[in-house]
Amino acid sequence: MNSITLDVAKLKESNEATLLALLELSESTALKEVWAPIIHELRHAGCKFVERFALKCDADDIWDALCEKCYLSSESAWSETLVGKWCQAKGFEALDRDAEALSRYESLSLFSLNERDSMPVALDAAHVACRLKKPLLAERFVAIATQNSNDYNTLQRAAKLYKRIDRLEQVNAKNGVLRCALLFSSTTQFLEPLLRAKARSHGIFLEIYSCDFNNFSQAIYDAESDLYHFKPDIVILGRNWRDLNFSGLSDDPEKWVLENSEEIQQHWRLILSRLNCRILQQGFDLPEHTSDGQLSASGKTGRLRAIRALNASLVENKLALVSMIDFSGLQARVGFSTWSDERMWFLARQHPAPDGLPFVVSEYLAFLRAITGKTKKLLVLDLDNTLWGGVIGEDGLGGIKIGQETPQGESFRAFQEYLLELKSRGVLLAVCSKNNAYDAKLPFERHDGMVLSLDDFVAFKANWQSKDASIIQIAEELNLGLDSFVFVDDNAAERALIRRKLPEVTVIELPDEPADYKSALEQGRWFEAIHVSDEDANRTQDYCNQAQRRNLQKSASSLEDYLESLGMRASQGVVDSQRLDRIAQLVHRTNQFNLTSRRHSLEALSEMINTACYWTQWFSLSDQFGDQGIVGLVLVEIREKEWHIDTFLMSCRAIGRGLEDYMLNRLMQSAKEAKAETVVGYYESTAKNEQVASFYSDRSFTVRSNTESLVVYEIEVSEFEPKSTTIDNKMNA
Repeated sequence: MNSITLDVAKLKESNEATLLALLELSESTALKEVWAPIIHELRHAGCKFVERFALKCDADDIWDALCEKCYLSSESAWSETLVGKWCQAKGFEALDRDAEALSRYESLSLFSLNERDSMPVALDAAHVACRLKKPLLAERFVAIATQNSNDYNTLQRAAKLYKRIDRLEQVNAKNGVLRCALLFSSTTQFLEPLLRAKARSHGIFLEIYSCDFNNFSQAIYDAESDLYHFKPDIVILGRNWRDLNFSGLSDDPEKWVLENSEEIQQHWRLILSRLNCRILQQGFDLPEHTSDGQLSASGKTGRLRAIRALNASLVENKLALVSMIDFSGLQARVGFSTWSDERMWFLARQHPAPDGLPFVVSEYLAFLRAITGKTKKLLVLDLDNTLWGGVIGEDGLGGIKIGQETPQGESFRAFQEYLLELKSRGVLLAVCSKNNAYDAKLPFERHDGMVLSLDDFVAFKANWQSKDASIIQIAEELNLGLDSFVFVDDNAAERALIRRKLPEVTVIELPDEPADYKSALEQGRWFEAIHVSDEDANRTQDYCNQAQRRNLQKSASSLEDYLESLGMRASQGVVDSQRLDRIAQLVHRTNQFNLTSRRHSLEALSEMINTACYWTQWFSLSDQFGDQGIVGLVLVEIREKEWHIDTFLMSCRAIGRGLEDYMLNRLMQSAKEAKAETVVGYYESTAKNEQVASFYSDRSFTVRSNTESLVVYEIEVSEFEPKSTTIDNKMNA
């Protein structure tokens, strides 16, 4: 026995730091006789403890002894807890019994773990899956670890595992590869692998071009540079405060701001004149140290003041295809201690510090999700201790905490105010609560401290069934995919249930303090948008109108009677600059009824509407319950006597009402009037558009060619038979 005496009762309650310190002093005998019997009872042991315990067992070569004592057996008490199963898996790895190690990892139900534990466990599991040559399983594990991580070492390890996975089997990028150009004034060698890994964990496969260090200006101005041959979909311009030449600032601060702003605007204009892409511009961050103290922020010639004025000028003058990252705001949230590392700048021209890079990558990813249609759409909320403090069914209306009377009540009210802001931007809100329906609705109807009302929700499930069943019902009623859902619940057991049962749903790990709920929800930037349209502001009302349509359908004697009773009216018109933002939003966010899912940029759409060889039409739909706005789009490339349907899409809100046939009828009529002979349609399969796989064949189109992911159809214009609909035509816009 070693020189220290371990109190088993105290060990079970000790925090992880204490456990690690005592473990470090323990010899092999203590590992076997003291630590091993209580591994499963250590309440505060986490990933650091498991890692250190496994390393000490490796060093002392005692895994065989622990195996002989049946600690690695499925009957062992170790199998009852996360830490115990994790240690078992580590032991099997050390003994080269990888299949059994993987079995232990899979039994952990990784999707049900909280974020802190799931990341390191999942990476360990991915490592074993790679050793067993199971790349798809390894890919799944790495995604679990990477999606929500802002830890540099985690993302770096994930990037290496993705490389191992690709050596085993190239994973198919179903929705194509996004080409991304990084034009930075600092090095990108540390950032690139993290960005690839983070994006891939969200289903975005990146091909990256980086210019030589601090050579971004030459790449932009040279029309023959590799940048323009690469033809990126997105260009990220990475500038920081170290690039700025502050000479001249003291003479004329306004001129200094104007000249620096104009230089960057010129970069935008050059790139967009030569490329069909979007630009993501980093605003300038702030230097950590300034010699003039508070005058740097308030003095007329202060550097901090000048940088803020420059950032404001860039926002004020940004072009339609340019988006900005508030880098100084990100820097403030991360903190200077994490953001700045002078040594790394002088050593490797790295800025910000490596520990700050995951936060930068998360900002990029929020933008990439927005332009690729992967932004979340619906926020599912619990009630008790989530929207208010306390339990309404037990504490009653007067007992719950919501409002300005108490600090906790103010925290919940502030969270509701934040949710209401999300709703105004087009985010849908739903309730999923284990409660009596009457009790659940009472605060919304009668408590003065509430900010949200029942009208702010598109679905309200308050019952005693399992929450995964309620969420599935919400998805079916709203015709939304589960991967567009975000789930917020204060109960860790409910969060674990949804992670396990509905892995497509994003689950937020709520902190114990309700004042921190907003921060926890905002961290993932799940609802990022390029812009907000009028349709976004009215989205909740539109989905509520959908509920009225469903009720009408239930009472109708047939589908035909239901559609007739709706009194539907359609409008259509040529896509113009006035509607371009809404059209771009449809292109990027429509997944289910989208025959090609081609994510054209705003610039590409702008070119189409100004080119004679394209026929472009938007379609809107209204009925007795309201106007749904623009919900359909058709883009057709005219090739002499053949019309090729580049894009044919419709919002999921309009599915099942005959609008698709109305749109096709109008297209074919226009083709006939233009003397076209053949119309060619394309179906490009994705993970979400299977429901339209037979769209063309159901309407008498024949197959011209067929590959694994693309089917090309055709029909002679003279042979097309239009399908009847119950939609009346309004005056064309």
